[in-house]
Amino acid sequence: MATFLYRLGRASFRHRRLVLVGWLVLLAALGAAALAFKGPTSSNFTMPGTESQQALDLLQREFPEASGATGMIVVAAPEQGGLMARKAAIDDLVREASALPGVVGALDPFIARAVSPDGRYALIQVQFAEPLDEITKAQRAAYERTGSAARATRKGKQTAAYKTKSRRASRERIMREGISAMGFAMFIMWTWGSN
Repeated sequence: MATFLYRLGRASFRHRRLVLVGWLVLLAALGAAALAFKGPTSSNFTMPGTESQQALDLLQREFPEASGATGMIVVAAPEQGGLMARKAAIDDLVREASALPGVVGALDPFIARAVSPDGRYALIQVQFAEPLDEITKAQRAAYERTGSAARATRKGKQTAAYKTKSRRASRERIMREGISAMGFAMFIMWTWGSN
């Protein structure tokens, strides 16, 4: 086996341009096949008969409100003071998130103990009724606008920063990861050919 791998490596090095072109053709063919045969994405995955699937089915039957998508609202206070001083604003934000269309409820970070030890950061969990695939653009837009009233500034300083985060992958992140993977592949090709 070692002899075979040695010969394969030596042949690949001697014909490195041809090997590189072969890999690029294979990558292009896989990309074209992925584009040609792609279907709609879905986050619904079931494995009938397994204990975990039975537990999920039971959860959906008994607690349907807990089987939808979840989102997080990150609350950050400025350095000069913690979140306790702004509890009323956070309570308003929790009520606002709970009243969004398609939302079952939002958890108060003080009750859920989702506050950082220094008291500057907190997480508000928002529970949707529908799975991620079924959340409409209007619901997502309303969710992303949550906390806009709390972002108001006073005397030129921000009183509290509220940021919303969805668990849906963004195109920008996918592009960054793709560019990173291409950069890594180019680095490997460069180090491979530098011997």
